[in-house]
Amino acid sequence: MQIKSGSQKGWGGRLPRPPPKSAIDGSGRQVRHNQVNKLISRTFTSSGTLAKLEPQSMCLGGNQRPDGVTLVPWKRGRCLAWDATCPNTFAQSHTQASSSQAGSAAATAEAKKVRKYASIIGGVDFVPFAVETSGVWGESARELVSEIGRRITAVSKDVRSTSFLRQRISVAVQRAQHSLRPCNISLEQPWRRHSGAMIAFN
Repeated sequence: MQIKSGSQKGWGGRLPRPPPKSAIDGSGRQVRHNQVNKLISRTFTSSGTLAKLEPQSMCLGGNQRPDGVTLVPWKRGRCLAWDATCPNTFAQSHTQASSSQAGSAAATAEAKKVRKYASIIGGVDFVPFAVETSGVWGESARELVSEIGRRITAVSKDVRSTSFLRQRISVAVQRAQHSLRPCNISLEQPWRRHSGAMIAFN
């Protein structure tokens, strides 16, 4: 515990400003994205398909890099590239659409990803992967997980593989979401007033 007097130089009796909400939201998106993306890559390996994260030179005439790509053909002799996103269901930009149609944020995010990677190189199929913070899955994400789960079942002989995979990804999204809450509180209120002094609880 640290005690700082209001008369100490450098404080002036004012609480430190919390970081802007955009910074907190941005870090939250990155945490969710990283956890989901790494999990997708590991599940490809579990299905017997090697994959590489953040491959380069995947789009013609652009610097776009999908989150990952399989190193061997996935279907019809073509490799598969994916790009994951976890849109916030309750973000202001999604509130109106989400209130009238569940999954609209995920559908919008997947459509944007498809347009972004329209120039992906030949021999590679692209699949967007969107899971909302509320737990709603995009259609492409559901289909891909079902296929990966089917292939894991063929290797492990466990018919529950698809169900387990869906649960692991859903839990990863929610864990990343909730792990930010204590951080947000400590950033916004790192000090408490007590008898004219500032007390920091570590």
